[in-house]
Parts: sequence; structure tokens; C-alpha cells
Amino acid sequence: VRALYREALSARIALLLGIDASGSFTRTRVEKTLSVPRREGSPYPFGTPPGSALASDDARSHVLGVAVLARTELLAWPGFTVSPALRFEPSLLEAQRNRPQVAGFPDTGRSQLLAASEPRLSVEQRLPGAVRLFGAIGRYHQPPAPSDLSATFGNPGLGLSSATHLVVGESVGLPSR
Repeated sequence: VRALYREALSARIALLLGIDASGSFTRTRVEKTLSVPRREGSPYPFGTPPGSALASDDARSHVLGVAVLARTELLAWPGFTVSPALRFEPSLLEAQRNRPQVAGFPDTGRSQLLAASEPRLSVEQRLPGAVRLFGAIGRYHQPPAPSDLSATFGNPGLGLSSATHLVVGESVGLPSR
């Protein structure tokens, strides 16, 4: 879910404010051998048959993120726009189990509230003939896949992954008839 509000403060400055939210409740049922796929550093070569011991997991997880965004569009000179932005997203990650299921012991879940700030900057130059040059750099975060929060086959302590993205490109509009 996303909502965005744009207000022109002057002929050269606009302010954008937004909020978005995404979430999931997941139930993952898995039964497989613990030896396939091979983990990095495993001494067994590719093609070795899987072991006979099976493990299973029937786990539930919950991921929820709600973000706020503020962006300013500055028309530096005709056709050239600079847009600094800041996005802030607290994320809730919950896993049903903190460790693999053990007979006779109650499940102990794990809950984490993590926050990420994502500064971003984009620039755009509009040229004659419907040609547009653009570039952007920004920090992005993403929660783990729900199945990766499994205590048996994953890690319920996983946090947010992050990356810095850089984009440079052009676009050319098609002539209208």
C-alpha cells in the first residue's frame, strides 16, 4: 500500500511526502535432508547422494514494514532537476521459533524491530526532442524471505540486507502523430 502527496512550493521547488506499507504472514512446511544442497566449504563433492536423515519444519513468520518518505524536487535551471530524498522504514521481523524444534521444550519465538534510513539523490536533464538523461544513487534495504527465518533450514536472527544502487540512463520518447 502506498500514498504520495505532492505540493508545489514555488515555480522551482516541489515537496513530496509519502507513506507505504508492506507485510506478510507466512507458514512454511519443509521436509528435506540437511545435507542437500551442500553448504559452502562442504567436503563432499557435487553429485554425492543425499543422506538418509530427514529434518522437517512447520514454521510461521511475520514481516511488516511501514515507511515514510520526504523528497524535494528542485528545478536548478530549465530542464535540469535535482531531487534529494530521505526514506525511513522501521521493520518488524518475527519468527515462530528461535531454534529447531526439540521434543519436550516449548517453542520460543524471536521478534526484532529494525529501522533503516535510506538517503537518495536523483538528477534529470531534459533535452530537446523528448530526450531525457538521468542518474540516481540511493541506499536500499530489504527484509529476508520468510522461509529464510526458519530455525531448522534458515536463521531466525537474520536482519535487513542493504545495498547502494547507482543508476545512469537515458530515455527517448516516440514521436506522436
